[in-house]
Amino acid sequence: FDPCWRSLPLDERFPFAERLKKEGNELYSAGKCEDAIERYSQAAGVFHFVQRKGLAPDGNVDDLYVKLVSDGQDSTAVKSFRATCYSNIAQCQLRKSKPDHAAAIRACD
Repeated sequence: FDPCWRSLPLDERFPFAERLKKEGNELYSAGKCEDAIERYSQAAGVFHFVQRKGLAPDGNVDDLYVKLVSDGQDSTAVKSFRATCYSNIAQCQLRKSKPDHAAAIRACD
């Protein structure tokens, strides 16, 4: 996943995000839940991500040096797409050999 996709206009990001979601669907169908979770997370992350603005003086990541970017929050299509990705992540968490109910609930929050 190349973060440069995040710099494109919203309408140009959708085909890339859709491709990632489709890969997640194929991985889910193949029973590869961990890999599917990664793809769904990447797909949602095309529109919602943390951007590092620098490092704290001690060299660590600190909340003061990151920014939450949520592009397209007014877009019904982006909201629907992200909701689908997180719903799919929840389903993957429940389908694992050791279902993680707490992680499934967090994915839906």
